Amino acid sequence: MNERQKILELLKEEKITVEQADTLLAALEHNKTPRSAASKVLEKNPLDELKNIGEKVSSAVAQSLGEWRKTVEQQIENWPFNNNASSVMVSTEVVLPDEVENITLATSNGDMSVNVWDESYVRLVVRARVKTDSLLEGKRVLNKALQSSQTEADYELVVIHGHKDGVLGAGIDVYVPKQMGKIHLRTQNGNLQGDSVHALELDLETVNGGVWLDNSAVKRIHLRTQNGNVDLHHSLSEETKTVYVSVKNGTIDCRGFSSQLRVKGVAKSVVGRVDVTGDQFITEFEDKNRQRSVRFEYIPLNEALENDAARVQLETRHGSVRVRG
Repeated sequence: MNERQKILELLKEEKITVEQADTLLAALEHNKTPRSAASKVLEKNPLDELKNIGEKVSSAVAQSLGEWRKTVEQQIENWPFNNNASSVMVSTEVVLPDEVENITLATSNGDMSVNVWDESYVRLVVRARVKTDSLLEGKRVLNKALQSSQTEADYELVVIHGHKDGVLGAGIDVYVPKQMGKIHLRTQNGNLQGDSVHALELDLETVNGGVWLDNSAVKRIHLRTQNGNVDLHHSLSEETKTVYVSVKNGTIDCRGFSSQLRVKGVAKSVVGRVDVTGDQFITEFEDKNRQRSVRFEYIPLNEALENDAARVQLETRHGSVRVRG
């Protein structure tokens, strides 16, 4: 019995979970042990075997964890909880003219969300923690930290953060009309979420945080995070043309395809497993034993559709990819 079979046996005996087995198998393929060493492993009891296999997992992801730690250390000095001085929570609102169709917003140490409402204009609610013990001073500092510009239909906003004083962290809630042009949101340390968004282009990017997009209809979708998971649910609509999802350390979960949309895509993981499930998928794995890279095609119920197929690319370095119709 080789190491791969032993992992499957441990799974069958319910000594490890399915997710753990996937990770162990992926790491085993990524960093294979010579046959002689593998034979020695099998002479040990299950706990020793798990310890040995676990060392392979550690080796396979060590580089990733090191990069993640370096990123966090670079950002942590700016986080609010790392500062002993007094601070207050303040907020301010920004109402944009009706003609604004494209927005680009950037912040640090805070979550961002996009929500649809019934009004014809864009409204921003900025929530920030400011290093001061005065609410009045906190609001003044926050308003000063908002650096914005507008050119006809385009609006840009950056929240300037202070290293030793000023804004320590800021989140932004965005309320948009039922139809938008381009929406680009970026945060350094925080989650990004979009719900029921209708736009020509949506670009969500974070360094440390998760990304969620639900029940949306967007022509071009770009979702990126270095350390976090991406969930793309019920957002591949008949309007969708391209989808690009990139993750460094984390999983990708893509599900809920429109019955009016034909899709051609690629899903890849460097260290992890790729799963595509659903009767309407045609799949072609690069290596069926490893299941780390697959080309797939989603055939809608209405096969007579003449529109071009949407192009989807899902990539993670360390993590799994799940695609479900």
